[in-house]
Amino acid sequence: MKLFVLDSSFSRSGYNKTCITYLGIIKSKENKSFKILSWGRIWGTNRHTTGVILVYDSSNEYIGKYILGSFYDLPNKIKNNRLYFFKKKNSNCNSFLITKIDFNDGPPKEIYIKCMGNLGDIYSFSK
Repeated sequence: MKLFVLDSSFSRSGYNKTCITYLGIIKSKENKSFKILSWGRIWGTNRHTTGVILVYDSSNEYIGKYILGSFYDLPNKIKNNRLYFFKKKNSNCNSFLITKIDFNDGPPKEIYIKCMGNLGDIYSFSK
């Protein structure tokens, strides 16, 4: 995992930080490789957030993305060929819930990230 942080904050415009994390490679059951990056931004005096999961193929060609509700919804790691999401303690979600997403059939058309009990958020894959 590699993390890159870009701080574009200026005193007049307030806080503006972008974090890009290369999480690694997930393989499908057909042995296709998908490179996964997370892109998060926190900006403004109120610290608004944006989160995006970017998916590339083994040739570094862009395949698509999942636009998430928040920077705090971004995945934390890849383990056992799955994308792992742990909720942050400062979110409104149960911090003990873990969501695991596999790419056995390629990037899923939708992912469901658990939040509280049976509740969670659905995010669609787009190009």
